[in-house]
Amino acid sequence: MSAWYEQEGTARFLAVSAELTGWSADELLATGRAAEYRAVALRELGPEGLEQVLRDGARPGAPLDGARALALLWYTGSWALGDALPVPVSARAYQEGLVWRAVGTHAPGAGADGFGGWSQPPVPGGLG
Repeated sequence: MSAWYEQEGTARFLAVSAELTGWSADELLATGRAAEYRAVALRELGPEGLEQVLRDGARPGAPLDGARALALLWYTGSWALGDALPVPVSARAYQEGLVWRAVGTHAPGAGADGFGGWSQPPVPGGLG
């Protein structure tokens, strides 16, 4: 595949992911997970399924399993389609899950605050 195709595909993937998650494409790109998540979605949904999600997003009347799975992936670093149990795609994906940013903390066991850091109150305003 050409570099143009990869860049264009990632831009579309980020735009739809932003629509599904409520975070900007730049914020999603800053997680460093865009290429990994796009590869997971392509592997799990197949080319036609991923294209359907990219085309339809979460518009009314669209099949939502793929869109839900993609939003779950961004928020938790785990993949689950339909009623399947979520499966983490990588340790880094878990650490970069949007859920931790949304609640203003980091993933348990992944912060630099050391032993007993869990006992300290959160920093006002979250992680930034």
